[in-house]
Amino acid sequence: MIAIICFVAISLIFSVLIPVVPSRAKGIAMVAGIVANSVLSGFVAVKVLMGQTFSFFFSGNLVSGPVTIAVDGLSAWFIIMVSVVFVAGSFYAKEYLKSYRTTPAMLSLHYVAMVLLHTAIVGVLTVQNGFVVLIFWEIM
Repeated sequence: MIAIICFVAISLIFSVLIPVVPSRAKGIAMVAGIVANSVLSGFVAVKVLMGQTFSFFFSGNLVSGPVTIAVDGLSAWFIIMVSVVFVAGSFYAKEYLKSYRTTPAMLSLHYVAMVLLHTAIVGVLTVQNGFVVLIFWEIM
């Protein structure tokens, strides 16, 4: 449960932090957020691949119904692949977008979108409720 709370908290903190930091630090904040979430989700995925289970049940509400967040072997592999690609992509995006520092609002939008995209993809891979998967899918 603590891993889920930390994962969501990291995403929210960096999504709020990126627009308020100076232009030169926006890329660093995005990389830090993606690396932090990738390490956390990768740690859970590796533990699952080593034989431990990871599953949490939330009672949900009238609209969503019960929500299960679980990582099995297949989703663990995909989480690792997505995390590796996002870490590499975040370093690339940070360097590529240096020339756009004159438009900090657009940089903020791009960097926040990268953090939220990583969160949404991991959400699609772990949530076992059709309605909640569609919410994560729409965030992507």
